[in-house]
Amino acid sequence: MIRTEEKAVQHGQRQGIWRWWALLGVCFAAGLGASWWWKTHAGTPSSSDSDAEVLASSTNEMDEPGEKRTSVAAGTRVQEGGTHPSPLHKTASATAGTLPGKANDGDETWDLLLALGEFEKALQHYAGESGEERVPEKEWRKGLALEGLGRWDEAEKLYDEWEGKVDGDLQAWMRLGKVRCRMAKGDWEEARRWRAKVLLRSGEGDRRVVEECLILRAQEWYQRQGQPDPLDPLTEGQWAWPTSRPVHERLCEWYLHHPGRTAHKSGTVRWPWGFARVEMALRDEVAELMLTARWGEATVGEQLRRLCATLGWELRGDPDTLSRLETVRTVVEVNSVPLGEVLSALADCAGLHWRREEWRCFVQRKETRDEAAVLWRAWFWGGEHPWTDAVGLLLAQEYRDIAEGEWSRRLYRHVLERGTPEVQRLALYNWAVLEWEQGRYAAARARWYDLLDSAPGTLWASRAHWWLGRVALENGDLTAAEHHWQAVLRDQNAEWQSAALLGLAFVALLREDMHQVQRLFQHQRLPGREPYVAWADLLEGWGHYRRHPTPSRAETVANALERVAEASAFGAAGRFWAGQVWYALGQPDHMIRCYENQALRGRNPWVLRMWNAVADHYHRLGLIAQSRQRDLALLAVDPDGWGQRAALRLAEAAWQQGQVEECIHYAQRLRRAAPELQRSALLLLGRAYERANRHRQAAECFAGRWPIEE
Repeated sequence: MIRTEEKAVQHGQRQGIWRWWALLGVCFAAGLGASWWWKTHAGTPSSSDSDAEVLASSTNEMDEPGEKRTSVAAGTRVQEGGTHPSPLHKTASATAGTLPGKANDGDETWDLLLALGEFEKALQHYAGESGEERVPEKEWRKGLALEGLGRWDEAEKLYDEWEGKVDGDLQAWMRLGKVRCRMAKGDWEEARRWRAKVLLRSGEGDRRVVEECLILRAQEWYQRQGQPDPLDPLTEGQWAWPTSRPVHERLCEWYLHHPGRTAHKSGTVRWPWGFARVEMALRDEVAELMLTARWGEATVGEQLRRLCATLGWELRGDPDTLSRLETVRTVVEVNSVPLGEVLSALADCAGLHWRREEWRCFVQRKETRDEAAVLWRAWFWGGEHPWTDAVGLLLAQEYRDIAEGEWSRRLYRHVLERGTPEVQRLALYNWAVLEWEQGRYAAARARWYDLLDSAPGTLWASRAHWWLGRVALENGDLTAAEHHWQAVLRDQNAEWQSAALLGLAFVALLREDMHQVQRLFQHQRLPGREPYVAWADLLEGWGHYRRHPTPSRAETVANALERVAEASAFGAAGRFWAGQVWYALGQPDHMIRCYENQALRGRNPWVLRMWNAVADHYHRLGLIAQSRQRDLALLAVDPDGWGQRAALRLAEAAWQQGQVEECIHYAQRLRRAAPELQRSALLLLGRAYERANRHRQAAECFAGRWPIEE
């Protein structure tokens, strides 16, 4: 009986467990069904959404890290004439996510070849498909390949064939390709007009359209400056410049493999016609007005008046200029675009320029110099465009004199965090040059060592070694300078190798070792162009003059010294050596002129020597006031070095002027000086004590001992 009851209990427990498992299974299935329904149905905007709900939607999705926005004129409606589409009107433009993708499903060959820079192979692949129907996405890719090969006319012709036949982002990409072609051919006005057309219709598409427009405007300014000079090791303070356009395969990769995004979830399509809003965006302590507007087609003058009415500005200009604004018509559909770019685009449509004075906006034919603002906007809102880092470099060089270069250092740090290896090397090089120009040699040395570590065995390594040698020379370390310049010789780079050979010869000149100079040039020669020819003449003439001085040889050395700008290529060390040559040639006035222009900054050993030489020269001529001024500076900057010689001259000058106590004061500072200086100081101090009737101290001094002051 008991066993029967136990079996019944066990049977009931099994049934309860099975019921629980069945219930859990039903709940799990219901959850999966609800999840599927939510993914496929939820989030779809209802067609009954009101305009008020649209106007209240937030635009903070696009705020970048560190960016703050404040609404200045939100939800402003500008009354327009005529009928306009509904705020919910759906355009036929392609979405931002589908345009830059594959030309067709499963075909990745085009994108891969373009991203790898294989433009010839890409065109060959296209030729193999020539029997197929022309697809605009493939045609656009063909245009990119033609641009990569520098066949600008063919690329522009292809883009022109599709003008007006496509819309949306694809139309914008082709027009921007036309802009690049026009810029490559130097047709700046036409390039501006097409760029403006793209920017003013960028509100509902891929955000990269706006980014490309901002970058192209910065590129135009940079390209119009002309080709920068190549880096010359003998040119002081020369900057490294980026290329005038991005590497084309990186641009293709950015187009084809970078996820597109719109300024807002639905672009400007849902804003009502006549809507305008201005926000204040603050990034890195720089404020910029951002415009969102959707205005129907009208003349450029009318669009500018609408914009000025929104901002509370007044539009001004001469009658001919204002009448020209009425000859061109355009729409304005922009979404969170810098206000300055919108104004520039509207002016570019009419071939004009603009400037702002307080609350007045002037339209004029004369070009406005606003390169700093153009670079700032391209840097802040250029996104991940492959040329954005180059903009950061240009901006750093524009602002290197502001706040003692702190803005430039901040920009260099940003570039080092996000840039490509080549751009990072440019940033390190320019950062080091900035520190060098400001006399911060330790910081410059650290940056050049960073450059050396980042690019071993490359041309950048030779450049870093050259400048590290210059830093060592500036600090008076001739052995370290030799070490770095010998490393440049081993790198086998012709341009920098010649400079290093000249640097080694200069070190030998400072050591007055003419035999070493001759050994250096036994198997190597300097290039046959300036300034190397002048240096070769100087070295040869100086060697002859040292062996047998004659007036004609002195004149040869003097002429060669002027041709090399008194050895200014080697900084303060070069100036010091040039002054010594002038003195040896019997022209001390030239030495003084060479030395007096050197500022006493820091404790540069060569500058200290030059100031000492000038002070000593004036002291010998009896020009006490001029000598005293430099001696006091030396005593303050380098009290334990060249300041000791300055103290001796100050003591001698005080003795000559009968100032006994001052003479004693300065002579007493030489207790720990070199022995020869102590002997001169004790003799002078003994005379001063004797004149002051302090005979015991005078006797101690004449005996060669420092007296104890009472």
